[in-house]
Amino acid sequence: AGVLYRMSYSSIIRESEDFGTVICDAQGRQLCESPQSTPLQSGPIPGYVRGINRRFAEIGEEWKPGDVVIHNHSYYGASHGPDVGFVIPIFYGGELVAFSATTAHHLDLGALTPGSCGIVDACDAYAEGLQFNAIKIEEEGRRNEWIWRMIRDNVRAAQLVVGDMEAQVAACRIGAERFVALLDRYGLETVQAAGEHLMDYSERLLRAEIEKLPNGSYEAEGFIDGFLDSPNPAHRDLRVKATVTVDGSDIHVDLAGTSPQIDLPLNMPFEGTVDIAVYLTIRSILLDSDRHGDIPANSGL
Repeated sequence: AGVLYRMSYSSIIRESEDFGTVICDAQGRQLCESPQSTPLQSGPIPGYVRGINRRFAEIGEEWKPGDVVIHNHSYYGASHGPDVGFVIPIFYGGELVAFSATTAHHLDLGALTPGSCGIVDACDAYAEGLQFNAIKIEEEGRRNEWIWRMIRDNVRAAQLVVGDMEAQVAACRIGAERFVALLDRYGLETVQAAGEHLMDYSERLLRAEIEKLPNGSYEAEGFIDGFLDSPNPAHRDLRVKATVTVDGSDIHVDLAGTSPQIDLPLNMPFEGTVDIAVYLTIRSILLDSDRHGDIPANSGL
């Protein structure tokens, strides 16, 4: 995280800290994240990795040592267009053992109006700007200058945007190097076992808090204004409904009854936005850091 915000060019990363840094295991499960990360940046990163793997499977591609992948596709795990991820695979002894990944909100991706705020008027994901779906911006250690040129030619404030992206790549490399140093020191088997233990520990902590809640189903709903000037009533007073069911140490959130998708820019895909918002809410309420101290943030939660 320190590398990313010190090397970045724009204030949205250096000052707002609107970024995420994560190490995932070979299955794409989050092992750890930087405490400086924004929750809705770091939380979706396992979804980014899953989305990249899904795309690779579709096109017959695979991870190779030296690869660097750029990804922001909202239907393949990313939160929204401006939150661009970079992922580096970590190989050890010829085996893919982990991923080092960063995300960051970028100033501009060539949307229909200048700046990332232009996406609020976007009618679809294409209007949000450039979409990168598991693109190898470096392949087996070879930097693809054509992709970098395409980005520079299609974004406003290219120096800031590309500078921030290169800072993300540098941060990914540092994460990969330090993970390999752990493997060199303790061995692959020990590090993998420690990762499983850490995720089990976080899961036990959260399940213990869920068990303290009375079993049953609880409902609530609220409304967001939507587009009050629209003549279409389907664009206004949009319902968000949640039914939360507690059963022992399990908790289930059902959003049935929420308003359907509209043909204006308020929709969110499930993975990368809705799932992380639900997870963050439950984790923040039940494992509040003022009462519980630092809880390891990982996929065990």
